Amino acid sequence: MQLKVSLIINIHNSSDYVENISNTINSLSNKIEIILVDDCSTDKSCEKISNLTKNSSYKFIKLKVPSGISKSRNIGIENATREFISFMDHDDSINNNEFIKSSSKVNHLDENSLIVCPYTTSFYKDNLIITDRLISKEREINTNNLTNINYRFSSFSNSRETYHICLSAWSKFYSMKIIKSKSLKFKEGMDKFEDCSFGLSYLYSVKKIYILENNFYTYSQARFKPSGLTNKYNIHNWLGWIDELN
Repeated sequence: MQLKVSLIINIHNSSDYVENISNTINSLSNKIEIILVDDCSTDKSCEKISNLTKNSSYKFIKLKVPSGISKSRNIGIENATREFISFMDHDDSINNNEFIKSSSKVNHLDENSLIVCPYTTSFYKDNLIITDRLISKEREINTNNLTNINYRFSSFSNSRETYHICLSAWSKFYSMKIIKSKSLKFKEGMDKFEDCSFGLSYLYSVKKIYILENNFYTYSQARFKPSGLTNKYNIHNWLGWIDELN
């Protein structure tokens, strides 16, 4: 059974992560479409990945000028040929077996939807790296009657899962049918919140949200200092920001 998923991996000076990226490519490239987009790396990451993935088939796109994460993702979307896309940041990681399980479920779900999986976060606490695993119960959410984006956002639950549904690009499957019909793109030139902008625009367009139980993605906040920007935001900050989008 061919899986309907294209995985877009964006890299930039990713030498510290080449083994993890290469493992993902080698483990999944015979099951899904993989698109690797390099945003003008100046280290040896491209060469290292190429050497470690010689026996794998995937698309390797090198941008000619530094363009940022949004442009890199848009290039990946333009080159995707499967029905759904998913994203992986170069310094995060994927559990390959759980990714295949979730991708197999995606094959049987409505294309007019957003498909969301739980995730794991690694972060600093008292100078130690802690791992926090989100657990989700499989279910379907009908969004036909949710016309206001603030109401859509706040009505699902009052939890970290709500935050994740709207505000991160990873650990999800997006329908290419919706992306193409609505001409959705990541806003280029944004230095933060590009995931939120894309996610909210996509959420406006879906009829259903499927929550799957497969936790395949690890988001590494451990790369940030505990006082970093990402750690300062919570659901109440985001709801105020969403008000400005309405």
